[in-house]
Amino acid sequence: MAKNYSLSYIKRHLIKITLFIVILCLILEYFSIMEKTSGTFRVGKVSKDFSKSLLSSSLTVSTHENTSLLKSDESPIHFFPTQELTETHSILKKPTTTVNPPAASSSNMYPSSKIKIICSTWRKPLHNVSALSSQITLAPDRFLYPGLIWGPNNQIVGLFQSIYVAIRLNRTLVVPLFQTQYTEGKIKSVPDYQRIDVDHLCSFVSCISIEDFHKKCHGSMDVVFQAMPSKTRDVEKFRRDTQMHINMSEEYKLSFYPCCNNSASENWLSLNQQVIRRTFNTTAPCALFANVFRPLTLKSIGQIAIPLDKNYTTVRQIKDDRLYMAIVDSVRRPKCITQLADAYIGANIRTNEFVAVHWRYDKNDWLPVCRGLKRYELCGVVTNITSEDVARAIINNLPLLHDKNEMHSRNISAAVSVYIATPPSMKEFKLEIFDHLQKLDPRIKKVPLDLDVYLSKSVFNECWNSTGWVSLLDILSLTEMEIMRKSKYFFYSHFSTWSDNIRPLRWNRSEGKIQRLFEASILDLSETVMKKRTKRN
Repeated sequence: MAKNYSLSYIKRHLIKITLFIVILCLILEYFSIMEKTSGTFRVGKVSKDFSKSLLSSSLTVSTHENTSLLKSDESPIHFFPTQELTETHSILKKPTTTVNPPAASSSNMYPSSKIKIICSTWRKPLHNVSALSSQITLAPDRFLYPGLIWGPNNQIVGLFQSIYVAIRLNRTLVVPLFQTQYTEGKIKSVPDYQRIDVDHLCSFVSCISIEDFHKKCHGSMDVVFQAMPSKTRDVEKFRRDTQMHINMSEEYKLSFYPCCNNSASENWLSLNQQVIRRTFNTTAPCALFANVFRPLTLKSIGQIAIPLDKNYTTVRQIKDDRLYMAIVDSVRRPKCITQLADAYIGANIRTNEFVAVHWRYDKNDWLPVCRGLKRYELCGVVTNITSEDVARAIINNLPLLHDKNEMHSRNISAAVSVYIATPPSMKEFKLEIFDHLQKLDPRIKKVPLDLDVYLSKSVFNECWNSTGWVSLLDILSLTEMEIMRKSKYFFYSHFSTWSDNIRPLRWNRSEGKIQRLFEASILDLSETVMKKRTKRN
């Protein structure tokens, strides 16, 4: 009896062992098959091919002036992956990467050279400015700090105008802090290197950092130039940004120079250098240019921003408009942003000859501002324009589809890539435009992967996380502006500083001649289509 029990016990265990071995063999065979067929499966590590697939993948979200991107209780990080991409974030830890756009096969293909992203270049505070050789050298013992206000692109316009005033007053420019868009919640200060290419600016005009400004001025600003009527509380932010005392003559009056009348906020100060010197006639060394947006009366809207010739004689001999457009050229987006734009175009658009459209006119944010503009019932026009009107305006006016010279420059039977930038609240409107475009002309192709998705799936997110970028929305907006700038055909938004700051930089030099790239007002063209439609109905 005992013997039979022993044999039965052994048989049962032999069967269990045999089954375990069979199952193990099947599992190993399955792994072996997977590895041979895909070449990417590995146990215990992530394959290189998987990482490359993230780089090759690439939404159109843009930060526009006065655009409600986020509710006050939302965080900007919500634009980027949360649960489903947690593993991706843990995989992409390298501080340096190389993005390989597809190889170019014809002259109109986007350059296929490797785009090297070095995270350290994402953080370039203004150090050792004296080592930079500036084209325009200004007095080293007199300074101007631009007090910038409102949305990100309004701040850039304010910087243009501050640089012009600094040059005409012979004051070294203090590179200022910027600020986040008010729609992101509590307004935060943004370092200079996160909005502009500081080296490019300071190679054009004498610059100084806020830290050096504080030292040279012994922690105090002597005088305030008012770009618009201001009170003490209006300049409190600039005192905090610079950590400097501002001398005040009276409790509610600034220490110098009322700007204009009580209501003027722009276009009251002539570009003429003699007028500017008379207006701000003081030898006080340390000045704040408070609440600057557009005090200068401009005559150069619609021109292109071209650098100054290297052999210019003196600054005083440079014409006002010419100097101002050289200033616009000197304020470029950070180099890391241009790298992002190049990588995105190379991976997703793959050609130089693509179409970019900026539709700014969202009903939630832009229309309330529009009601204060009093411009030919503009609000009613925007409200009545449909997505089909916009699509027809693009099709009817795109030279690539109609002009023989444009057709000759490429194979017109190929797809025409179109990139549309809108505020996030108009995502559905944007998709409707694409639907109508493709119905009207099958050659139209939507860019396959939107910008924020591309950035979230790439190694670039490690760069902005590791270098302390304040606003992820800035990255999206600035990169999108570079994409617009690099397009061959640009349909811009009238009355938008976002579009206005792109347009002057859209030119190239061909056979020694400077040529402006194609641009047209999408609002005006769409209005024409809308009026024809309503007349037919």
